[in-house]
Formats: sequence, C-alpha cells, structure tokens
Amino acid sequence: MSDELEDAMSEALGRVRRDVEAAVRIPPYELVLRRHRRRRRRAAGAGGVALAALVAAGFAITPALTSHRTTSVTPATDVRVSLAPPQGAGTLSLSDVSFADAAQGALLGRRCTATCHDVVSASSDGGQHYGAEVTVPGGHRYVAVVGDGMELAYAPDLAVSSDRGATWTALGVPAPVADVSVSGGTVLVLLTPAGAPAQLWSGPLDATSWAGYTDLGAVTGSDDTARLLRPATSSLVVVSSGSGAPRVASATLGPAAPRWRSSPLALCGAGALPSVSAVSATTWWVACEGQQDPDGAETVAVTTDAGETYTSGAPPAAGGTQQQVTALSPGVAYLSGGPALLVTTDGGRMWSVALKEPGLATPHVPAGVGGQDIWVVQPGAATVWRTTGGGTWTGLRLR
Repeated sequence: MSDELEDAMSEALGRVRRDVEAAVRIPPYELVLRRHRRRRRRAAGAGGVALAALVAAGFAITPALTSHRTTSVTPATDVRVSLAPPQGAGTLSLSDVSFADAAQGALLGRRCTATCHDVVSASSDGGQHYGAEVTVPGGHRYVAVVGDGMELAYAPDLAVSSDRGATWTALGVPAPVADVSVSGGTVLVLLTPAGAPAQLWSGPLDATSWAGYTDLGAVTGSDDTARLLRPATSSLVVVSSGSGAPRVASATLGPAAPRWRSSPLALCGAGALPSVSAVSATTWWVACEGQQDPDGAETVAVTTDAGETYTSGAPPAAGGTQQQVTALSPGVAYLSGGPALLVTTDGGRMWSVALKEPGLATPHVPAGVGGQDIWVVQPGAATVWRTTGGGTWTGLRLR
C-alpha cells in the first residue's frame, strides 16, 4: 500500500470517529463528577436551611446515636462436628458453658427422663471431652468455673462445688439469684427480691458466709430484672429493666462505698432486659430486644463514655429473636441468638458471620486468654462449639 493511500484512509477514519463522538456526546468522567458534586452541595444547602430553621424555632438537636450499616456476610472457613458418647437416658438441653482457662471448664444442662434435673459435666482438655454428668440440686441457668476446683451454678438458685464439680451443695439465699460474679477471692451475688430493689451480697469464694448486702435502690426499681457485670476487679456495671426505660449503672470499687453513675438506656424501649456486655466501667456494648430499624436489623450499639453517647451498627436482621452481645474490646464483639453467630472487629460498622448455626447462647470467653479461645452452646442441638482464633469451629454433640 502506498503512503498516499494509507494517509487518506487514516484521515477518513479520523473524520468518522469525530462525527460519531459529536453525535453521541457522551459526557467525560470529570463532567459526571462535577454534576454529582453540584447535586450534593444543593442537598447540603437545603439541609442547612432546615437545621437553621429548627434552631431558630428553639429545638435542641443532640446526636446521641451514630448509625452505621453492614454489608459483610462471610461464614467461618471450617466447621467440624463430632458426636460424644451417650451420657444417659432421656433428652439433654444445654444452657451454659464456662472455662477458667484454656483447659478447665464445665457444661451446664438439663437432663429430662420421667423428671428433669440440672446436670454439670466437667472438662480438663479445653472441651474436647466432658466427664460424667453430675446432678446439681436446684434450678440454674448459668455456670461459673472459677479455678482451683471451685464452680458455681446459679439463677434462680445457687449451688457451689469445691472439687471440680464432683459434688454440689445448695446454698440458701434470701431471694432469687439474678447474677453472680467472682473476682479477687470474693463472690458477689445479685439478688432480686419481690417488691423491692435489687440487692448486692458479698462473701468469700467458698460462699459459706456472707458479709451483708448493699441495697441498690438508687440504681434499680422495685421488681426490676437485673444483671451484674464485672469487667475488672475494681469495677461493676448493673443493668436493670422494669416498667420504665432500662438503666445502666456503673461504679468503681475501693475502700469506701461505691459511688454509682446511673443513666437511662434511651436507645432501648421499656420492657425486656437488654443484653449488655461491659469492657470497663465506662465502655459497654448493648443489644436491644425487638428494637429494629426499618430494614429489620437489631439495634446494637457501643459506648465509651459511660452511656453519654452511643455508636450503633446494624447487623443482619435478627429474625424476631432476642440477640445477646459479648464484647471483647471497644471494637470487637459477638452477637448470638439469631440465625447465626455474628462478629465485628471495627466497633459495629461491619458485621460478618462467624458461625452459621441458629439459636446459639451467649459465647463464653475466659479472662486472660486474649479472646482467642471461645466456647458457645447450642441448646436445642445439645452441642457445644469452640474456636481458637475464629477460623475453625469444632462442635461436640452430646447425648
């Protein structure tokens, strides 16, 4: 092909390209960005006018709750289930699990044949195996493995074992037990007497005597349901709910009587007790039962200033069930009770599926193991799950 012919064809193709571009008139990318910025400025201006009008009218606007959305749903990378040897006749439903460290722990459940009774099974290998079931006198929802052979079963009754759960003794208490906390050789027992405010009893770890109690009338109402949280040896958090809005009260323990700082939990409606998990006396996570946004997501929030402000996340929809929150830090928390166990590592901005199993109870994370070893029971399936680090979950189904 001659140079003259090649130049002529190139010029013709150039004219065709220019004619097409002139006809289509696709706006360049920078023009699109400019139009988008203009629209945002106009919207912001309209919002500023509305805000100025409200302030001029005398309205105070205080952003107490900052919201974030969620988009991440990633299941655990590895899930394994094994079947434990049968323990007895009838059916078994698990209610709680507790470990003092990465090895020593116990399961609490209810075995039903012709009658039903509470049972505890101990483990010394991190939950790979559990020993024979031992009957515990009374009725209990929770178990606490303290260490040095001490174990407690509680709510609404109270029983203690000093031989790794081999034998149990029921302890008489003057009112139903709502919660128990053990730290520094002292056991604190939260009682909820009928028609009166909650009471906080204290005694030595063997729980054979009591040092008296503190009336919590300043922070709870009569007939309130309540939970006791002890994020550190020197701090307490009490959550209560009754006819009004739930309340959260925190105090620092010392030689003098504790001074309580109490505030209403305004982001949760009146009624059921919200789930609260405390990291310190000023930092805690909250999950509100049945409080859902227009997208059907449960209200979950965190505060780092003792309830002055909250930052909320929006996990996947709870499916109409109450969810329980378990906090490891201001940024890391688990949410259980719905169709899956969820986890966040950025303060609730993003949530992902840690374990896709329904109806899991509140996860248990022993103190001093860095949040790596986590156990959680699945009551209906009589299964206890464990993970170290979150990548692999192993389940042990009991019978």
